[in-house]
Order: sequence, then structure tokens, then C-alpha cells
Amino acid sequence: MAQTNVSIRVDEDVKKDAETLFAKLGLTLSAATNVFYRQAVRTQSIPFQLSVDGDETHKPTREATLIRGLEALKEA
Repeated sequence: MAQTNVSIRVDEDVKKDAETLFAKLGLTLSAATNVFYRQAVRTQSIPFQLSVDGDETHKPTREATLIRGLEALKEA
């Protein structure tokens, strides 16, 4: 299967946090991104729940958000 490059912009801290998390899971940033794309294509949806929460005090940390997303991918 042919491969292609994808270029995205992401906050530097988010990238670092994601790389740390994915490394703990045995994944590279590229592999984790591929997991996301494949799951989105397979389910024809964003593979985790998206919501709007106006309460700033209860916003999850970046790592918690990433972990929830990965757990949703594992469950699907």
C-alpha cells in the first residue's frame, strides 16, 4: 500500500504530551495517527465522543483527553 505524508499544525505542548502518552502505549505519533484515521474510516465517524462543556473548571487535562480517546478506540 502506498504511503503519503500529512502535515498538521498542533500546539507544541500537546504534541509533547501526546508523544509521551503514545510512547507509554508503545506507539509512535505516526502510528497513533494511523490508528485514529483507520478507526474513523471504519466507523465513518469521529471514534470518540465530542462535546461542548462551558465550565472551564472541569475541562480534562490534555493527557486525560488523549487517554479517553485511545480507550474509545480500543473499545470500538
